[in-house]
Amino acid sequence: MNTKTIGIALCTAILLINWASQPEKNGAQFFGTLVTHQDNTFRINNITIGYDKKTAAIPIYEKPQKPSAFTILNDTHISLNIDPTKDLAIINLDLDKVAHMSIPHPLVVWTYKKEKGSREHFYVEIAITTKSNPVLDAPNLTTSYLIEQDIQLQCDRIDNAQPEKMSVKLPAIKTLSIEGYTFVRDKPTSSIEIIQQNNHINGTTNGARTIAHTTDSLSNHKIKHKKNKPATKKI
Repeated sequence: MNTKTIGIALCTAILLINWASQPEKNGAQFFGTLVTHQDNTFRINNITIGYDKKTAAIPIYEKPQKPSAFTILNDTHISLNIDPTKDLAIINLDLDKVAHMSIPHPLVVWTYKKEKGSREHFYVEIAITTKSNPVLDAPNLTTSYLIEQDIQLQCDRIDNAQPEKMSVKLPAIKTLSIEGYTFVRDKPTSSIEIIQQNNHINGTTNGARTIAHTTDSLSNHKIKHKKNKPATKKI
């Protein structure tokens, strides 16, 4: 086997490993554990972060470090001297890459007001720990950002007999751990495929997967069927 063939085979293997470790975003429902600043713990599913389920990716902003970028007014109020949307790096929050997150200082508000009479914007600090990636030799990394204060976490509470809808403002969150995701198929047989992907905290590359199929009516999962939609290709 020549060097070129070996190189192609190696690249293909790496691509397959990365593809296998990524969930299919359409239909993926993240699940995990939520702990509030009141020390209440909830098992939750169908996690999204935004103003509503239809909101696009939520931007988070790099936390400014230079003293000239902000003014500490008191213990709970920091005024930004720069426009976060123009002067700070912006990252889209992707739950697929998050191991866990926290709001370390829920009472401390960062504000920005462009000029007198304009709307004031409110932010809180969010600490995000990313998943490790052994393939790229990337360990878990915790980084602090700023995020709009009014953004909500929406989810289903699943530690009760019946799932309950929950909506939680970010300052109420002490920690949120993303433990994996479920994938619900939209097909007439009412089958559900659950794919659990380890969050790489234990150092696994592809994550552990569990696939369960049922043909009975699923009382704990609501699956909506659309007419004339092509069947989902089985994995």
